[in-house]
Amino acid sequence: MNRSISISLSVIFEDLFAKDEDLDPDLNIATQSLFFKRDSTETSRFCSPITDEDLMTKISNRVPKKTQQSNNWSLRFYQEWARHRNAHPDTVISGRNVPEELISATNEDLNYWLSRFIMEVRRKDGTPYPPNTLTNIMSGLQRHLREKGRNVGFFKKDDTEFMLFRKSLDSRMKELAAAGVGTEKKRADPITVADEDRLWTKVFGDNTSLGMSYAVFFYNCKLFGFRGMDEHRNLAAEQFQVKADTVGKYINFSGRVCKNVQGGLDQRRIEPKLIKHFEQSGNPPASHGLEPDPEAGPELPVIPGDFRTTFMTSLRDVAR
Repeated sequence: MNRSISISLSVIFEDLFAKDEDLDPDLNIATQSLFFKRDSTETSRFCSPITDEDLMTKISNRVPKKTQQSNNWSLRFYQEWARHRNAHPDTVISGRNVPEELISATNEDLNYWLSRFIMEVRRKDGTPYPPNTLTNIMSGLQRHLREKGRNVGFFKKDDTEFMLFRKSLDSRMKELAAAGVGTEKKRADPITVADEDRLWTKVFGDNTSLGMSYAVFFYNCKLFGFRGMDEHRNLAAEQFQVKADTVGKYINFSGRVCKNVQGGLDQRRIEPKLIKHFEQSGNPPASHGLEPDPEAGPELPVIPGDFRTTFMTSLRDVAR
C-alpha cells in the first residue's frame, strides 16, 4: 500500500495538472509550487509584524470556503427577492420597502420581512424548496449577519424578537412535509465487494500512475473517512506511518483539519481522527498487491525536498 501513497490524483484534481513544459525530465514530476519561500525570520521567536490587510484576510479565511459560498448565495438570493418584492404593487402600496441590505435593517424589519421571504421563495422552475433547504438559507443569512457584528438568533426559542419568523418557518416546513416535499432522502448505494473487484479490473491498477491514483483516492475515502476535496489536496505523506504491535503490522493515520474539524475556538476540545488499519492478507487492497512493503520504514516515501506532500500531478498513461 505504501507504493501508492506518493502517487498523485490525476483527473480528480484537474486544476492541478501541469503542462508538458512544466515537467522536470529528471524527476518526472510537476515542478510548479513544489517549494514555498521561507520567511527569513521564521526561526525567531517573533515573526514580522502583520499588516491590517493580512490580519483581515486570515480572519476571513478562517471560515471554510464552502461555508462562505453558502453564505454569499443566501445573501444574493435574499437581495434578488427583495428587489422583486419592492417592485411588486402590494409592496409599493404599503409604503414599507424591503431592506436590500440586511446589515442595515432593524431586528423588527428582519422579523417582519424574513417571515414573508421564507413563505414566498421558490426554485427558478417554480417548485418549492425542501424544508432543510429553507433552514440552510436562513442559516446562511444568520452567519452573514454575525460576521458583520450583528448577534442575531433566528432559531433561538427564547428570542422574542424573531418569534414571528420562527412561527412562519415552522408553518412552512410543516406545510411542505405534508405535501411530501423533501421527505425522500437521496443516498448513494454502498459499494459492494463485487463492485470493488470490478473497479480493480476496469479502473484501478498498479501498472499506471492514473490507475494507482484512483486506487489511492478510493481507499483514502473508504479506510480513512476522507470527506471533501480539500482533505485529499492538503494530505501530507507524514500523516501515514507503517507500524507494528503485538497484533500485527498496521497503517496509522493522523488526521488534521477536515470538513467537520477546523480546530478553532469552538472545536478546541475535538480531537482530529486517529485511525489504525491492520494488515489483512487476502482483502483488497492487499489482495491486489498493495500491502505495505515488509522493508518499508515507519514513514511512507515522499518526494525529496521541503514540500511534504502526498499527491503530485500524475503522468498520464506512463507506466511506473
